[in-house]
Amino acid sequence: MSMTIVDRARYLLFGDIPHQRKARASTAVADPLTRIMLMNLGKQAVWSKQDFLTLSREGYEKCMAVYACVSKIASAAAGLEFVLKQGDKAVDDHPLLQLLWRPNAAEGQRAWLRRRFSQLLLHGNSYTQAVRPIKSQPPAALYLPRPDRIRVLPGGPQGAQVGGYEYSSSGSKEVIPPEFVLHSKMFHPTDDFYGLSPLTVASRGIDVSNMAAEWNMRLLQNDMRPPGVLLTEGALSDEQYERLRESVNEKYEGHDNAGKPLLLEGGLTWQQTAISPKELDWIEGVVHNKREIASVFNIAPELIGDSQSKTYSNFQEARRALYTECVIPLMDEYVDDLNNWLCPMFGENLWLEIDRDGIEALQEDREKKFAYVGGAQFMTVNEKRTAVGLEPLTSPAGDMVLVSYSTAPLDIVAAGQTVLVQGGAAAEQGGG
Repeated sequence: MSMTIVDRARYLLFGDIPHQRKARASTAVADPLTRIMLMNLGKQAVWSKQDFLTLSREGYEKCMAVYACVSKIASAAAGLEFVLKQGDKAVDDHPLLQLLWRPNAAEGQRAWLRRRFSQLLLHGNSYTQAVRPIKSQPPAALYLPRPDRIRVLPGGPQGAQVGGYEYSSSGSKEVIPPEFVLHSKMFHPTDDFYGLSPLTVASRGIDVSNMAAEWNMRLLQNDMRPPGVLLTEGALSDEQYERLRESVNEKYEGHDNAGKPLLLEGGLTWQQTAISPKELDWIEGVVHNKREIASVFNIAPELIGDSQSKTYSNFQEARRALYTECVIPLMDEYVDDLNNWLCPMFGENLWLEIDRDGIEALQEDREKKFAYVGGAQFMTVNEKRTAVGLEPLTSPAGDMVLVSYSTAPLDIVAAGQTVLVQGGAAAEQGGG
């Protein structure tokens, strides 16, 4: 059967052959509540309620605190390594790992993950698109389309909640089948299709921060003098007014004229009309606003330049908290999504994990865990190995509980006997 140019493009991108479209069956399990939700929507396209461009410009591009938070989280997540397992065994070389290491021709794993988590934090949604030239084979590439260019098309076959994703750019539109897109979203209490961005929650604090920076800049350019008025006892002629205005602009405005005294004549007096920076408590307000923005992104303010309470100990704790409370939970959610969506395309019994042992900030916690497990004399060798992430031994020694001489009964030690506990039962052996 011949295909048009459009059909061929769809086939190369999505593996979609025209005469097979009707035969495509959805494997989604119908949700009884989805039907009611879609009836209320009238099966119309759901547009995103977020003005992503404005939030990105005012937040990420202009607000230093937001840029620092997003960059810190995304860079930390991009530094994590994937571990692939098949059953209980780790797999070192596999096409799935190769795809994640080089998702597409333009991006490596680090840049790809950094962009993915930046999109999620700024928009609240992230879309991973799989390109499968042959639908029966694994994806050849993974892409991250801009989330503000995608809208969800609700209502799919057999009661599915989502029927597709429409991508729009420069007036062109393309509908991507739902099986080729992994939609990851942050929790939103009042939206069934889109996630809530931390940037939206922090938008008021961002406005305050940007306006404060603008105010400070204008104050610096005005010789750190708050606005005021020049008062005169009588009316000025047009010529006098223009001469006075030009004199003020030329000789007193701008940081180049800082410190010059204001010379008044003809009964003119200066009256201040604004509060001083001290009354405004400028610095404390900036620090407080930065801390509020950091709390929205669940990151310690010490990591984004708050030096008031920063010590070496606090900084180390903040680094650990960055991973344990923010980065790892976000990465775990994404790994769960990849295990449900991507791994089955490469075969059965495949699943991804995060290499927690490779995180430098958590090495101290890992050392404490090793010391604790090593000293637990109530555990068998295999139980200890499993607790620290190692594979159990196949020999009988793996089921033994090893105890030190210092904890053996005194009469047994005096008799020159050793104690071996196997399977929880003590057995005495005579000494040589």
